[in-house]
Amino acid sequence: AAMREEDSATGRGVLSAPSAQQPS
Repeated sequence: AAMREEDSATGRGVLSAPSAQQPS
């Protein structure tokens, strides 16, 4: 959940739901 909020802020979470695919 926390990760999703972070991605949402950057605009990546909106396109990619799985945080595993998103390189942090």
